[in-house]
Amino acid sequence: MRTRFFETEDERNRFIKNFSREIVQHGEEVFKFDANRVRRWQEADLIAPDVDPVEMARHWVATHESAQLVTLKDGVARFLKELDSRAGRRNIAPTCASISNGL
Repeated sequence: MRTRFFETEDERNRFIKNFSREIVQHGEEVFKFDANRVRRWQEADLIAPDVDPVEMARHWVATHESAQLVTLKDGVARFLKELDSRAGRRNIAPTCASISNGL
């Protein structure tokens, strides 16, 4: 937190009281501030200003699969299968053996 200066002691005390409430309500997260993350939220707000960012995040989580680790062989096979389905063709994806043999 940056240094704050106040005109009067009463103003300072009001700030301390309000800030203490924030700490009780949100925990020590109030001390953490990442300007880059705030900028990214601002960019999202420019793209969809009428959408609540929490609702947007919930929707994204609900509609996206969690990342899975896959072997290179399985990843290539999935990728080729996806390309094949997008092209509207069937079963033309080469096997991993034919890829390593230069097709």
